[in-house]
Amino acid sequence: MINYFKVLGVKEDATKEEIKKAYFRLAKLYHPDHHRGMEEKFVLITKAYETLIDDEKRKEYIRQLKSGEFEDELEKEKRKQAEKLLKEGISLIKKNPQRAYRYLRAAFQIYPKPIIRSYYGLSLFLTGHKERGLEECERAYNEDKLSWEICYNLGIVYKELGKRRLALQVLKEAKELNPHSKKIQREIDDLKSSSIFGMIFKKKGG
Repeated sequence: MINYFKVLGVKEDATKEEIKKAYFRLAKLYHPDHHRGMEEKFVLITKAYETLIDDEKRKEYIRQLKSGEFEDELEKEKRKQAEKLLKEGISLIKKNPQRAYRYLRAAFQIYPKPIIRSYYGLSLFLTGHKERGLEECERAYNEDKLSWEICYNLGIVYKELGKRRLALQVLKEAKELNPHSKKIQREIDDLKSSSIFGMIFKKKGG
């Protein structure tokens, strides 16, 4: 997928003036009249400029870019393969974490998007690589806080590490994103009840 903003080295909210400046700077560097073998590069730069400088073309391009309509066949195949491995890994993560790890690691290597990173991190954690697993789960969460699964996975990791306050926080976020999930509610209830029992025993001990 070709990102014309990256081709010109400008941000998505770049002004027309910024786009023009970027184009003329690159056009001088790669113009085929001055540099042989740069024809394809120059054509790409020009195409990017013509698309982004026109308001209607730019609007339509951004829509297609965000919806993935420009995704090339290789990217589609990679995504499809990774999603298949992800599905297999998720189905094994409770009963056979080691096998799940192999599937999820392969999926992550092919297509490292946040949801795959999250499950890969969870599999690392469950197979004894706790520090690395926590790191990947936290990174996935920072990349995408609107996925209930990513929030849930991080909550489970925090819970297992005894970080109850953090676990409860992200599990509540997961619950807001998926309010009908019974498994999220079970984890929240478990954390709350264990916290209450802890307070009771602490008072008795005192």
